[in-house]
Amino acid sequence: MKTYFALMGTAFIVFAVVLTFRRFAVLMSGVSTTGTILGHETRTTEEGVGYVPVVEFKDSEGTLRRFVSSSGNFPKRLMIGASVKVLYSQSSPGMAYIDSFWHFWIAPISLAVLGITSVAISW
Repeated sequence: MKTYFALMGTAFIVFAVVLTFRRFAVLMSGVSTTGTILGHETRTTEEGVGYVPVVEFKDSEGTLRRFVSSSGNFPKRLMIGASVKVLYSQSSPGMAYIDSFWHFWIAPISLAVLGITSVAISW
């Protein structure tokens, strides 16, 4: 069982590091714009039903882009039609995030905490 926790914890930490580097790349060389909440996708977890926003924005070339946020809320906090700040990679506009601490950082932070906890349990 200890080996399982050590392996899972290591995997979570590696994934958290990858997500962190991706976000830092967008943070350092990304482009900021305004997007619109088009709707929400439903995600079911052990805690219940969550909603992740679907966002549409125009990139610097004028191309309409759409993405699903990597994090959401229980219940919906961002209403359909609301304007949100978007940060995206100019070289890869599909790499886009709602520009807020929660939407930008919660995934890598959560994975890092899970990873560190799992590795600690394995000792």
